[in-house]
Amino acid sequence: MPETTTGPIPRLLLYAFLGCWGGLTMLRQMDLGRNVLARLGWFGVTVPNYRFFGPVPVMHDLHILVRDRLTGERVGPWRELDVVRERRPLHTLWAPHRRVEKGLIDVAKEMTVTRRRSTEAAQWKVTVPYLVLLNIATYGVPHEPDARQTQFAIVRAVEYEPRIEPETLFVSGFHDLDAGVDAGGPRGKERR
Repeated sequence: MPETTTGPIPRLLLYAFLGCWGGLTMLRQMDLGRNVLARLGWFGVTVPNYRFFGPVPVMHDLHILVRDRLTGERVGPWRELDVVRERRPLHTLWAPHRRVEKGLIDVAKEMTVTRRRSTEAAQWKVTVPYLVLLNIATYGVPHEPDARQTQFAIVRAVEYEPRIEPETLFVSGFHDLDAGVDAGGPRGKERR
């Protein structure tokens, strides 16, 4: 059977086509080239968008911190709310526990956006992100037996850049722990 060879022209056309398609794909990931894709009509639809899991790459880590005001107006140290579990090889296929991590980070991001939009504390104290974080700070972490109030903070840090100082994005006011807590709640168990 005779061997068939393709000439350099078809190969160069294929390389040019794939190079243009790759370039347009990169532009689409960066939200550039929208006008070019619109002009291409149906071909613009064939340019893939690989950002369906996250349109903006994560540049910083958000940390949620909690501290208590104790009797005698003493204030305890900040403690990080730690929901991250150790990664195992199975987690590359199945990691339902990551929903909690993702949910908390989303709530923290939304709280910082809400805070930027409004300087009125009365407005953002009744938002869902604030109430979720307050609920976690009140009922989701253990408190000292003599704790009377709690507060939470959102801090942005860059884990792999120790030269960059962490930045505090939001600090709540202190909230009473005993308000509305029944004897069966987390504090009730600790006081027994």
